[in-house]
Amino acid sequence: MKDDAFERIAPLLSERSPHAPDTLAERVMQDIRPHRAVRTFHPAWAAAVLSSAAVLVFAVTFAFLRLRPAQVTVEISIVNRDAKAIHVVGDFNNWDPSAHPLTRTSENGVWRTKLKLSPGRYRYQLIIDNDRYIPDPRAREAVHDQFGGMNSILEL
Repeated sequence: MKDDAFERIAPLLSERSPHAPDTLAERVMQDIRPHRAVRTFHPAWAAAVLSSAAVLVFAVTFAFLRLRPAQVTVEISIVNRDAKAIHVVGDFNNWDPSAHPLTRTSENGVWRTKLKLSPGRYRYQLIIDNDRYIPDPRAREAVHDQFGGMNSILEL
């Protein structure tokens, strides 16, 4: 009886499935190949993503246009009858003495310049005759600098 059963099952076991891999490598590769996920397209999701992107672009553009700092014109002036040259240096011009010279506007020793600056807080000094750094006597606020002097504060 054992032999009858074996003879009936043996041909079935020896037949190969038409889709079965022939080698061990093919069988292993068949098992580890990634299965592709079926993705479905949902128009509602696409509409939600596109509308969210549009809102984000609008919000960023509006914030940029609204919050972009406007330029403010500020006049710096000082009275000094003896000076031959006066310049203003500060955070707004990278402390460059040649960037903003003041112009003598009267025989009474009034010197002036106009600066266009974005709103903010700036430290600055005046340079008298290219060698004497002083705080602006008309400034509302001054702070100590790291060189033992004083910086005027301009807040817009």
